[in-house]
Amino acid sequence: MPDDPRQGESPVHDLPSPRIGRQLAQLIVIPALIVVAGILAALLFVWMASAEQTLDSDVAALRGCQGGGKGPMGFQNPSQKDCWYAAFRLADRIDRIDDAEQRRELSDSLIEILDTGLPQDTGLLHKWLFVAIGRLGQEGGLAELISGMKASNDLARQGAVEGLLNWVNLQEIARGVLPDPSFDLLVQLLADQSPAVAELAAATLGEFAMPEHEYVVPALARVLEGEASGRRDVRWNAAVALARLGRHQPRGEHATQVAKGSRIVAHLLLDREALALQRDGVVGDRANSPMAAGTQDYVILSTLLVAKDYTDDAIWDKIERLASEDQSRRVQTAARQRLLERKNRSKSTEKDALTADKAG
Repeated sequence: MPDDPRQGESPVHDLPSPRIGRQLAQLIVIPALIVVAGILAALLFVWMASAEQTLDSDVAALRGCQGGGKGPMGFQNPSQKDCWYAAFRLADRIDRIDDAEQRRELSDSLIEILDTGLPQDTGLLHKWLFVAIGRLGQEGGLAELISGMKASNDLARQGAVEGLLNWVNLQEIARGVLPDPSFDLLVQLLADQSPAVAELAAATLGEFAMPEHEYVVPALARVLEGEASGRRDVRWNAAVALARLGRHQPRGEHATQVAKGSRIVAHLLLDREALALQRDGVVGDRANSPMAAGTQDYVILSTLLVAKDYTDDAIWDKIERLASEDQSRRVQTAARQRLLERKNRSKSTEKDALTADKAG
């Protein structure tokens, strides 16, 4: 989740939080700890008691955004800023809602708010409502997101695709709950006038596309051929999606297209020297400046987040190099974690194969 909810996120996934490298407990004496623990316990009780009220107040504020003019009892409706910020707060807190019934009720309320009608030109409000619905992952939510991908507002479409990408129960979509026409729509969104929407569409296809969706790989490959200004990140997201789809072991022309995406991942997105030759941004004051080290870190870390799906040996060779040689400790740590996860998956696969042989 970005610090400023008004901004469209370029890489699709949130980056991992930086680790805290220094422990401070040794600076606090034991008696003080006891006092602080008591205070924290009281504050925690107050926070837990008020959390539901905050959720309820945000939902109430969103209901006040429906229609126009006056709200209940003749009071003025909340300002547009208050409306979308209430939706943002809900989306930001959903991961901390564990109660299944509360999640269902909240999802139903948000869907009702969307379906009942909202004022025009509320792109940010629609965006965060769609993201919240995706993170809740309840019945009826997918249909709402699929409908939202057809919205006329750029931010609304962005939120609908982001909600789909953040769908909490990914296994449901993997089992085919996401209707095939939705993949057609996502392919269309690769050419969306909003680069942010197109980037998210590419990432979503990389996440959910199955072997039977044969048209997805050629569509992503066509994105790589584009050279339009301001759509570099769309091409990069398409390359990552192609590299991920190598998990389906494509053949023929599809294998060639997947390999092209994998080469971009290995020799550009995970290569600090190559990234240093890229522009820092596609618009703004730094558009033509060399890519800064911090931006390089961001690209590399974003690319590493989905490494579990990469099958190309050149990509894993580059990850090994990052783990041992990269200038950023954070990048080194992320690369080592991906390598460890790959090793554990390999052990698990071998164990399953051995078990199957014994059973046979």
